Amino acid sequence: MSQVITITDRTLRQEVLESEILVLIDFWTSWCPPCKMVEPILDELAAEFEGRLKVCKLNVDLNPQSAAMFDVAGVPTFVLFERGRPVGTEVGARSKKQLLQVIEAVLAPQRAETSIEISAAIDTAAKDLPVVKAEEM
Repeated sequence: MSQVITITDRTLRQEVLESEILVLIDFWTSWCPPCKMVEPILDELAAEFEGRLKVCKLNVDLNPQSAAMFDVAGVPTFVLFERGRPVGTEVGARSKKQLLQVIEAVLAPQRAETSIEISAAIDTAAKDLPVVKAEEM
């Protein structure tokens, strides 16, 4: 079961910018009630998308450099990264459904690319198979 990873200014590059999979960062603070409210949702997302999504938390009070780098002005702020680049941002507490929409919008094109690759492989393999007519069966 995948868990939410706590990151810092020092570990952001390795955990997020160099990640091979999608990364969702929750920019939060300890004094923020809405930040506490979304914690269980983040745990669920980390488990459900294990291997396809890394869920991270970054405390903006303790890591102001990273917060400034991504223009975080309010908490919680969620930033989704693909190949080290921000591809989606949500500010304020979000429901699981709302966060899923942001994640799925990025994952859907990836699935479509995989589907096209699989279809091409099937077409290539199928062209070498003999054609059997219905009356021959």
